[in-house]
Amino acid sequence: MADAYAWGGKKIQQGLVTGEINQNWFFCIPIQIGPATEYARGLRHWFMFIILLQVAEAVVQIVLCSALVTALWMAVTAVLGLFAWRQDMNITYICIWGTFSIFQAVMTFISDLLPAITGALSLDVVGLITLISVPVIHLLAAAFAWHLYNDYAEDHGERPARSIPLPSMLKSMIPLRSWGSLTL
Repeated sequence: MADAYAWGGKKIQQGLVTGEINQNWFFCIPIQIGPATEYARGLRHWFMFIILLQVAEAVVQIVLCSALVTALWMAVTAVLGLFAWRQDMNITYICIWGTFSIFQAVMTFISDLLPAITGALSLDVVGLITLISVPVIHLLAAAFAWHLYNDYAEDHGERPARSIPLPSMLKSMIPLRSWGSLTL
């Protein structure tokens, strides 16, 4: 046990355990220190909109498709997003939500869309729309989480990862309250 304390003490002295963005957790998800960025707080309404899309899709999956497993995973993802929203846009939980969303998008694509594309399932219009909407909503959630991660990284002095065109797409569609503080 003394070795563990010595190891931890060395890491603290070397500045590796400081709580900054370079301290990673699971899949390089940052542990947020302090409050969320003002930009992220300004996007709370968009975050809630995506969560409500996930909840609506879970209900549609149960009512129209009787796809309980897909609905369950969509509901779990929505609950993760709601927890991140309730924690004042905490980037740690947002990144977990985004990671879970991208994983679910890939799994849904493999399990539901590939058989539909190859013709293994009967193609009705409502069924096809609901099949396509699940990975689209998950990908939207993952893109939004990636966008907020880049904002957090930039706010903490790090170079943001490769960006996605989400801000310019949103800006062209609907003006946001906090665009004045964003440098595109």
